[in-house]
Amino acid sequence: MVDNQRTDDLRLLYRCFSRREANLTCIVNEMSRYIEDEGEKIITNKDNLADSQKFTQAVLDFKDNMDQQVAFCFSSNIKFERGRDDSFRNFLNKDVIDSNLVPNFFALYLNNFLSKDCQGKTAGEIDTQLKKVIRIFCCFNERDKFVKECENQLHLRLLNK
Repeated sequence: MVDNQRTDDLRLLYRCFSRREANLTCIVNEMSRYIEDEGEKIITNKDNLADSQKFTQAVLDFKDNMDQQVAFCFSSNIKFERGRDDSFRNFLNKDVIDSNLVPNFFALYLNNFLSKDCQGKTAGEIDTQLKKVIRIFCCFNERDKFVKECENQLHLRLLNK
């Protein structure tokens, strides 16, 4: 149901099964497994790994989609939010790829966004995009690598301009 965007059915499922905690745990586990499986597809896709912008946009879109589903289908239940966040943390920090890759890709994406893509956008649009990056930043185990790469990108921008 999650994969096919059947949000109304998921919402009904949540309402029916939310009366028992054991039922919710089962649904959270299934959602978490789905997120980790789909996330692993994104981070192991050769096309995504070749282009940092495409990789980062795919992760951001997936995170945004899952945020919307948790909010709409599961009424922002804290168990579902924790399950979603833990699943993102798990697949973004897996050893399948280089541990520096994800923070570096997001730093490059942020640098590109701040230097080129934000021109002509409203403050609200820029704020929305930055909030998306910050939500993913919270899932990194290697936050210091992200910050260091952002600093390096800023130094390069300042030196070149």
